[in-house]
Amino acid sequence: MTLTNNGSSPLVISSVALSNDFGTVVGTNTCSTSAPIAVGQACTMQVSFAPRLSGARLGTLSVASNAPNSPLVTHLAGTGVDFTWAATAATTATLSSGQSAAFPFLLTPSTLMAQPVAFACTGAPANAKCTVTPSTADLSAITTVTATILTGTTTAHVPGRTPFWLALLLLPAAFLRRRRQIAIAYFALILVTGCGLGRKIPGDGSNPGSGTGGTPTSSGTYPITVSATSAGLTKSVILTLTVQ
Repeated sequence: MTLTNNGSSPLVISSVALSNDFGTVVGTNTCSTSAPIAVGQACTMQVSFAPRLSGARLGTLSVASNAPNSPLVTHLAGTGVDFTWAATAATTATLSSGQSAAFPFLLTPSTLMAQPVAFACTGAPANAKCTVTPSTADLSAITTVTATILTGTTTAHVPGRTPFWLALLLLPAAFLRRRRQIAIAYFALILVTGCGLGRKIPGDGSNPGSGTGGTPTSSGTYPITVSATSAGLTKSVILTLTVQ
């Protein structure tokens, strides 16, 4: 807010008052009652809004001075945002690496309004991730939200290996001297390679992590925070995940 002295004499302020949920940001008010404002000069202040209730909130800024039209009154308005953010089932889960756990939540607005809400999930351990569905909503309705924690999610790199059967097949060709024998060996190699196209060579049967080539999540107990934020207001629920 800016107050300018458009009169013909210094403006002496006797009081500055804000009502209801409105106030001044500390350190921003230059409209002093001890220093008159010279003609053509101005003072400023930043007005804060801290609603105690949700919904439409009204207030005033009143400045009393030696001006003929004192007090100067400015009407203020804001909308208070509030909501309930709660888990609707157990907030703890115990599982093995490679498994997942889903936690349901309910977002309940105190006052219905088209105010966006963003969800977040933090604290997942290494080789695990947490996703929130949906990722955003608004306060126009009650919304069901699900946080899903997946373990064993980081893809492991497995170096390529030359199939053992292919190495054995190439050895006899190195010792054949006659062209006819070399041609037969080369033709056999083509046939065998063609039979193997599009087929996986069986591994050793191991499958770390989640069953999709993932790296296991270390055993332990982890606190995971799932939060909802709207208009600067954040509410959180802490989950407890135990990986065996």
